Amino acid sequence: MSWKLKNVRNVDGRTGVISVDAPGFAHRGLHIKCEDGSTGYVQLNADGQDSGDRGWEWFCEGFDRALGGPCWIALGDHNGPEMTAHPRHMNA
Repeated sequence: MSWKLKNVRNVDGRTGVISVDAPGFAHRGLHIKCEDGSTGYVQLNADGQDSGDRGWEWFCEGFDRALGGPCWIALGDHNGPEMTAHPRHMNA
């Protein structure tokens, strides 16, 4: 699965897409291009906690409809329990 072009948003209000999905040894570096011209970065680590900018969520269009349908899911496990506990459905 590639993360490239997945829609993302940040709790600070920025929105954008993952512009680069850079796989490495036991990690993936996700470069984010925001609509306002700023950038972000999240590193998903296979071993240990994820790192990079906090507050990012990715839009999962294919989330099981029986569980609420399309939703925003925390991008990385380094955001804290308030973001990673539950997906935020389209209205949230």
